[in-house]
Amino acid sequence: MNTLEILAVILAVLVLFKIAFIMIAGTRGWIHFVAPLYRNKMVAMFIAVAGAVFTGYHVFQKFSAVEVGAVVSFVAFLAWMSFLPFGKKLIEMMEKIEMRPRDFWLSIIIWVVFAAWILCSVL
Repeated sequence: MNTLEILAVILAVLVLFKIAFIMIAGTRGWIHFVAPLYRNKMVAMFIAVAGAVFTGYHVFQKFSAVEVGAVVSFVAFLAWMSFLPFGKKLIEMMEKIEMRPRDFWLSIIIWVVFAAWILCSVL
Protein backbone atom coordinates (compact mmCIF):
# COMPACT_ATOMS: atom_id res chain seq x y z
CA MET A 1 0.00 0.00 0.00
CA ASN A 2 1.17 3.50 -0.75
CA THR A 3 0.91 6.42 1.68
CA LEU A 4 -2.41 7.71 0.31
CA GLU A 5 -3.95 4.25 0.59
CA ILE A 6 -2.70 3.98 4.18
CA LEU A 7 -4.17 7.41 5.01
CA ALA A 8 -7.49 6.38 3.44
CA VAL A 9 -7.55 3.10 5.38
CA ILE A 10 -6.80 4.97 8.63
CA LEU A 11 -9.69 7.35 7.89
CA ALA A 12 -12.05 4.45 7.12
CA VAL A 13 -11.09 2.62 10.33
CA LEU A 14 -11.52 5.78 12.43
CA VAL A 15 -14.93 6.50 10.88
CA LEU A 16 -16.12 2.94 11.52
CA PHE A 17 -14.70 3.03 15.06
CA LYS A 18 -16.51 6.28 15.84
CA ILE A 19 -19.82 5.05 14.44
CA ALA A 20 -19.54 1.71 16.29
CA PHE A 21 -18.53 3.49 19.50
CA ILE A 22 -21.55 5.83 19.28
CA MET A 23 -23.89 2.93 18.49
CA ILE A 24 -22.63 1.02 21.55
CA ALA A 25 -21.90 3.78 24.09
CA GLY A 26 -24.16 6.54 22.76
CA THR A 27 -23.26 10.13 22.10
CA ARG A 28 -22.62 10.78 25.81
CA GLY A 29 -20.08 7.96 25.79
CA TRP A 30 -18.36 9.48 22.75
CA ILE A 31 -18.26 12.90 24.37
CA HIS A 32 -16.75 11.38 27.51
CA PHE A 33 -14.18 9.58 25.34
CA VAL A 34 -13.01 12.67 23.40
CA ALA A 35 -13.44 15.31 26.14
CA PRO A 36 -9.88 14.96 27.50
CA LEU A 37 -8.46 15.73 24.06
CA TYR A 38 -10.66 18.80 23.59
CA ARG A 39 -9.87 20.04 27.10
CA ASN A 40 -6.15 20.07 26.28
CA LYS A 41 -6.15 22.62 23.48
CA MET A 42 -2.39 22.55 22.91
CA VAL A 43 -2.21 18.77 22.47
CA ALA A 44 -5.28 18.78 20.22
CA MET A 45 -3.84 21.62 18.12
CA PHE A 46 -0.50 19.82 17.81
CA ILE A 47 -2.24 16.63 16.62
CA ALA A 48 -4.41 18.60 14.17
CA VAL A 49 -1.50 20.61 12.72
CA ALA A 50 0.79 17.57 12.50
CA GLY A 51 -1.97 15.56 10.83
CA ALA A 52 -2.75 18.36 8.38
CA VAL A 53 0.93 18.85 7.49
CA PHE A 54 1.55 15.12 7.05
CA THR A 55 -1.57 14.39 5.02
CA GLY A 56 -1.33 17.66 3.10
CA TYR A 57 2.25 16.90 2.10
CA HIS A 58 1.31 13.51 0.70
CA VAL A 59 -1.98 14.61 -0.88
CA PHE A 60 -0.44 17.62 -2.63
CA GLN A 61 2.36 15.42 -4.00
CA LYS A 62 -0.27 13.55 -6.00
CA PHE A 63 -3.14 16.03 -6.58
CA SER A 64 -3.47 19.67 -7.59
CA ALA A 65 -4.97 22.34 -5.34
CA VAL A 66 -8.05 22.38 -7.60
CA GLU A 67 -8.56 18.63 -7.24
CA VAL A 68 -8.10 18.80 -3.47
CA GLY A 69 -10.47 21.78 -3.34
CA ALA A 70 -13.15 19.79 -5.16
CA VAL A 71 -12.79 16.92 -2.68
CA VAL A 72 -12.84 19.35 0.26
CA SER A 73 -16.10 20.84 -1.05
CA PHE A 74 -17.60 17.33 -1.20
CA VAL A 75 -16.50 16.64 2.39
CA ALA A 76 -17.83 20.06 3.49
CA PHE A 77 -21.29 19.14 2.19
CA LEU A 78 -21.12 15.79 4.00
CA ALA A 79 -20.13 17.57 7.22
CA TRP A 80 -22.95 20.08 6.76
CA MET A 81 -25.43 17.21 6.36
CA SER A 82 -24.16 15.79 9.66
CA PHE A 83 -24.76 19.08 11.48
CA LEU A 84 -28.14 19.98 9.94
CA PRO A 85 -30.24 17.98 12.45
CA PHE A 86 -28.71 20.14 15.20
CA GLY A 87 -29.01 23.47 13.40
CA LYS A 88 -31.12 25.28 15.99
CA LYS A 89 -28.97 24.13 18.90
CA LEU A 90 -25.76 24.96 17.03
CA ILE A 91 -26.99 28.49 16.34
CA GLU A 92 -27.88 28.92 20.02
CA MET A 93 -24.44 27.64 21.05
CA MET A 94 -22.61 29.88 18.56
CA GLU A 95 -24.52 32.91 19.79
CA LYS A 96 -23.27 32.19 23.33
CA ILE A 97 -19.64 31.76 22.30
CA GLU A 98 -17.60 34.88 21.71
CA MET A 99 -15.88 33.92 18.47
CA ARG A 100 -12.78 36.03 17.91
CA PRO A 101 -10.56 35.66 14.83
CA ARG A 102 -7.48 35.67 17.08
CA ASP A 103 -8.71 32.36 18.54
CA PHE A 104 -8.49 30.62 15.16
CA TRP A 105 -5.96 32.71 13.25
CA LEU A 106 -4.01 29.70 12.00
CA SER A 107 -7.11 28.19 10.39
CA ILE A 108 -7.96 31.53 8.79
CA ILE A 109 -4.48 31.83 7.28
CA ILE A 110 -4.55 28.25 5.97
CA TRP A 111 -8.01 28.66 4.40
CA VAL A 112 -7.08 32.02 2.78
CA VAL A 113 -3.86 30.58 1.33
CA PHE A 114 -5.71 27.46 0.11
CA ALA A 115 -8.47 29.54 -1.52
CA ALA A 116 -5.94 31.87 -3.16
CA TRP A 117 -3.94 28.87 -4.41
CA ILE A 118 -7.07 27.38 -5.99
CA LEU A 119 -8.05 30.69 -7.60
CA CYS A 120 -4.54 31.26 -8.95
CA SER A 121 -4.54 27.76 -10.39
CA VAL A 122 -7.87 28.20 -12.17
CA LEU A 123 -7.75 31.83 -13.28
